[in-house]
Amino acid sequence: MTTYLRKRFYLPPEKGGWVWWIGPLLVGVAASQRISPVHFPLILAAFCAFCMRQPIIVLIRSLRWKEREDLAPAAFWMVIYGTVILFCAGWLALLGHSRIVLIGLPGLPVLLAHLVLVYLGRERRQPVIDVAATLALALAAPAAYWAGNGTDPWTTFLAWATTAPQSAASVVHILLRLQQSRWETAPSFGRRLLHARWVLGLHGFNAVVSAFLVYHGLLPPLVAAGFLMVLLEGMEAVFRPPVGATAKSLGIRQLVTSTAFMVFAALGFLLR
Repeated sequence: MTTYLRKRFYLPPEKGGWVWWIGPLLVGVAASQRISPVHFPLILAAFCAFCMRQPIIVLIRSLRWKEREDLAPAAFWMVIYGTVILFCAGWLALLGHSRIVLIGLPGLPVLLAHLVLVYLGRERRQPVIDVAATLALALAAPAAYWAGNGTDPWTTFLAWATTAPQSAASVVHILLRLQQSRWETAPSFGRRLLHARWVLGLHGFNAVVSAFLVYHGLLPPLVAAGFLMVLLEGMEAVFRPPVGATAKSLGIRQLVTSTAFMVFAALGFLLR
């Protein structure tokens, strides 16, 4: 039984990925400005949906490499997570929140595409799939807003549109920093700027649009402050590239930055 309790069967190894679903949930709850009993099955379902990818990946790899000893533990956790998700979905439907269940469906094709890449052994360094996954995970924000009985369509959209672009930009950002860490020496400023064009473009776009919405009273100022913070972080990657840094240190830094942004955004919605 101790084999079944090994973390590699039931917990994703990417510690930084947790903020991509916990952050939007936090923002959605803050946007609704109340904690509802409906939030419990939603959070439980989101947790299980996020974790369920791990035993599925282990199962696919064990089938591919014929490692039969991993099949039973992976299948066990798939059943556990799947059962809890179905239970929570039924719970939400009985509470009259079927649309919360339906909002999770866009994540299924993204998961399927990722699993196909896992089977082919090409799941690493796939920014398009990673970005699509963060956009799907950010749907937890409007789901949490609805769970708190939020009804305003603009706030529903803002809850997602605040978290999704930042999560997507953070994927591109961490990939840039990982690339920079493998440099032997920092290239010229022009080359650094060229390498960081997508990061600066995404962070800059988010900062400008959020500032425009704040100016017109359509977005809490703290949200724009959060976007400005991550833009400055992106600019620092150009001026001080992390040459020789470890992947762990870069991941922790990105996790702290993303968490800080989500806190800014949640406080912005809560205090508006």
